[in-house]
Amino acid sequence: MTWYTFLMHTRLMKLIKASILRGFNKLAHAQVTTRVVTGGVLAFCLGLVVLGASARYLSVIFASMTLYVLVREWPRFKAPMLTIVYPLMPLIALILLNESSYRYVLFVVWAMSAAYDIGAYLCGVLFGRTLLWPSVSPKKTWEGFFGGLCCALAIGLFLARCSNIALIVRIVVVLFFAGGAVVGDLFESWLKRRAHIKDAGDILPGHGGVMDRIDSLLLIVPFAYVCAPFLGKIFVANAQVIC
Repeated sequence: MTWYTFLMHTRLMKLIKASILRGFNKLAHAQVTTRVVTGGVLAFCLGLVVLGASARYLSVIFASMTLYVLVREWPRFKAPMLTIVYPLMPLIALILLNESSYRYVLFVVWAMSAAYDIGAYLCGVLFGRTLLWPSVSPKKTWEGFFGGLCCALAIGLFLARCSNIALIVRIVVVLFFAGGAVVGDLFESWLKRRAHIKDAGDILPGHGGVMDRIDSLLLIVPFAYVCAPFLGKIFVANAQVIC
């Protein structure tokens, strides 16, 4: 190792260390405790529902959530002409997919959506420097975008690991739904920006409203419902666990 290589290596390590320290400093001021506690409670409740609740019981929960969104949150977006297409159609698709024989597909796309949200948030806070689309969302960054996309891809490919479908097909399908989660997140951010609101609601401390938590899911659920028979062949290994 030459002296120049040694110096460059040392400088690179210092830059990496400074970046990590800066990221953790930002993380400490980002309502992490509130978000983690609320997210943990939501994950725990969802886990109980997945493991113990019947499809009909879960549909009642989804129907109640739909009613709450339409009555309390959606009016704040000031876009009545969109109501049938968004968010009503995705929420109905959520219920129909839960009632179908491909119920487990819903939890696969939900897991990918959650992975995107978590990855985008953590990578954005820790490493985010380059703004993704300032006019739509002043806090979203390219680093968070790629971090969330990679997490969604990783979860999707893990859940599809036992499929007999060609690997390239699995990658394309997972990439499509992971990308859909990204577009769903940005689409709701655009709607909020257009309506001059920060959050859809305040029912979830540290997270905002219900729509703020399922924005990346809403856009991909209708596609998941339509493509459920095909997706069932890719994620079939999860059927015995969830159904």
